[in-house]
Amino acid sequence: MASRGSSAIERVVAIGAQGDLPEDDPLRGILAKVTPESWRERFPSTYDSYQRLNPAPSFDAFARAVTAMWLDAGPSGHPNDAVERIACKVLIVRGENDHLAPRDAIDRLARRIPDARVLEIPGAGHVAFQDQPELFLRGVGEFLA
Repeated sequence: MASRGSSAIERVVAIGAQGDLPEDDPLRGILAKVTPESWRERFPSTYDSYQRLNPAPSFDAFARAVTAMWLDAGPSGHPNDAVERIACKVLIVRGENDHLAPRDAIDRLARRIPDARVLEIPGAGHVAFQDQPELFLRGVGEFLA
């Protein structure tokens, strides 16, 4: 929506997100190995939240769909060039130790968005909002103020 120029959107917070995933990116190999079982094992809190919050949970279907989206190099998987049309302020959040959202990919995304800035959470991994909730909330709060 933000890339479509919607004036109703004033700010966007993107957490651990990349704007693209080139075909030769080594992260593709990691993402291709994600299964519902490995996701539950590696990120049990996201599985628990999904089960608790979804009225008709089907985590296996969800995990397979999300993994397919991550690996889709087209516009249905990643916004690619559409990010250059984002007309609102954007905060891109990543954990300092996030192996799924490398710093160079985040910086590449930030350079393509006209009004973007990066918030790197020290000591956090891919789920920065859980790893360092106080730092995350402070940074996002300052951005939204």
